[in-house]
Amino acid sequence: MSYVERTLEKVLPLQDKKRAFVIYGSRQVGKTTLIEHLAEGREAQFLSGDYSSDVALLRDESATPMLLSREFLVIDEAQKVPDIGLIIKRLVDRRSGCTIMVTGSSSLRLSGGVRESAVGRTDSYRLWPLSLSEIATASSWVEVQRTISDRMIYGCYPAVVTETKPEKRLQEILDGYLFKDIFELAGVRKSTPFMNLVTLLAQSVGSEVTYEGLGKRSGLSKATVIGYIDLLEQCFIVKRLPSFSRSVATELRKGKKIYFVDTGIRNAVLGDFSPLTNRADRGALWENLFVMERIKLHDYAEDGARAFFWRTAGKKEIDFLEERNGQLTAFECKFSKGGKKDARVPLVFARAYPGSRFAVVSPMDAFKVLDSAVESFSRPVGEADS
Repeated sequence: MSYVERTLEKVLPLQDKKRAFVIYGSRQVGKTTLIEHLAEGREAQFLSGDYSSDVALLRDESATPMLLSREFLVIDEAQKVPDIGLIIKRLVDRRSGCTIMVTGSSSLRLSGGVRESAVGRTDSYRLWPLSLSEIATASSWVEVQRTISDRMIYGCYPAVVTETKPEKRLQEILDGYLFKDIFELAGVRKSTPFMNLVTLLAQSVGSEVTYEGLGKRSGLSKATVIGYIDLLEQCFIVKRLPSFSRSVATELRKGKKIYFVDTGIRNAVLGDFSPLTNRADRGALWENLFVMERIKLHDYAEDGARAFFWRTAGKKEIDFLEERNGQLTAFECKFSKGGKKDARVPLVFARAYPGSRFAVVSPMDAFKVLDSAVESFSRPVGEADS
């Protein structure tokens, strides 16, 4: 598999020269490869926050005309450039026909600086690990279905999908890249309690967690746990899912689930790449993969869909819930076909939200549920459920 066409390519309005395009995403997710592909055949100038000479050039106002003299200006690893927001503001205000593209592997300093100093001058986008739809475009849905177990175990980082030794590559990404911004930019030490927390999050995928509980088990205060999880989310390592609450008195209002943006990274944290047949967590792996695929789909579509899980104090629950334009769609994730037969809409949910839709999804459905409109694989919730 050579270059994989990214969905984000179809979203970026490159003809709009009025703003800079800021692309966030974890390290090794393919940001630089995407930018190089977009700039192919154009006069482009590439600068990086990794090089002190490039940083000095960006901060030198007298160099602005030279920086904007080409069709494309790319600033990579921009989170390392001091005052990047002010720099973007200056470049956009003095633009001519130059397209300005900025990438950052974290939203820690980059997003804050951009919001404060370059308001109204940027459009922000996220680049995720490869989606199953992107992999299918480069190969086929038959191939995606055939290798769905590999995606649950090894995830969807571009370098991993084509790697013959994915375990080694994932460990390199985890150890050499992913925590780098947290340690360097946020000043967090690679302490035992921090790594204990990351391990606990990996073990808790698919389960509701509390900050207090995570703190007790990791040896950290509640405030520190919240701070660390904020950083992990800003660096695109984990994704929090809040609980949904609207009508039922017993619905949980403060619950949360925490998923890993990539299942391969989750398994690398645990050091467990054993096949699905030997794993007790295969259901959690499928749920994590499915949830993140739906999040990628809606984020690229910019359709305003919001993601939740649903649970009551009586432990009635739904794995994943989407709300879009007031329409609710509930998903129950089952690893096996046999489990699908027993899945039902909780009566309390059906009675509270009769206009919603419901679907049971398994790995065998990947080619349908991740490349289709929800109406094609879900059914209305109605009287039959209540």
